[in-house]
Amino acid sequence: GVSDPCGTLERVKIFLSSVIAGYEDYRAAAASGATVLGHEVIRAEDFPASPQTPQQACLEGVRLADAVVLLLGDRYGSVQASGRSATHEEFVEASGSKPLFVFHQNGVSRDDDMTRFVDEVHAWDSGRLSGQYRTPDELRDAVTKALADFAVDEQRHRATDAEVVQRAI
Repeated sequence: GVSDPCGTLERVKIFLSSVIAGYEDYRAAAASGATVLGHEVIRAEDFPASPQTPQQACLEGVRLADAVVLLLGDRYGSVQASGRSATHEEFVEASGSKPLFVFHQNGVSRDDDMTRFVDEVHAWDSGRLSGQYRTPDELRDAVTKALADFAVDEQRHRATDAEVVQRAI
């Protein structure tokens, strides 16, 4: 990431992971929640023409991102050759290597595959805590708050050069 001119907020690349078809309003809201903070959002629907497969491009997008925002709605998505949906593959790629911000939609009926995926994402010993939303506006606000809180926390824990020298002494 790159610091802003005031040196107060770290700008990062955020990969947005979810089903796309039928979820466009939520994806736009989540992207808006990140861009309002000056972050760059990486979304599959914005990728240019490329010789890469969609799988290669999306998993590379996850690897190039500084953090991942995962949106869990009602549908799991199409099962790929791996036996997982594209979103599930992105989650696996990000797990353990990236800050992962999970948001799950309340008040929806999930298909069976999505229910299992949500259970995996929220597993006690390996899962993530998540934010909740019902509407695109609620999601936008939740994404903005989570990313802003994370940036503040990261800034608070970042040592200055003088602190590093002092600790070394």
